[in-house]
Amino acid sequence: MNAQYEDSEYQKKNYEDIDRLLLQLHQINVTARPELFSTIDHFISRDSFNFQIENPDNLALLAEEHGTVLGCCFVSLLDHSGMAEMNTASKQNHNICLSNPILFL
Repeated sequence: MNAQYEDSEYQKKNYEDIDRLLLQLHQINVTARPELFSTIDHFISRDSFNFQIENPDNLALLAEEHGTVLGCCFVSLLDHSGMAEMNTASKQNHNICLSNPILFL
């Protein structure tokens, strides 16, 4: 299994698979705490999903094996963390360049 950087058009094609995974995770919360969580049809709308993956300050990682989506991770890069001044993992006006990195899971 490996994950590889792909463009946003490729990721858009995986909306149904990613929504299914997020719904599975949400269902764990519904089962554990039904007084706080309710059953929903979609965890994220297609428009919101497309907005998130087209945003240059967001990074979406997708893990798949033999064409089956196994997992996803969404990262937001912030210019400022919103916390007290300290060293953080925020972007801080540095250019981030990805040149087909491969993440082995």
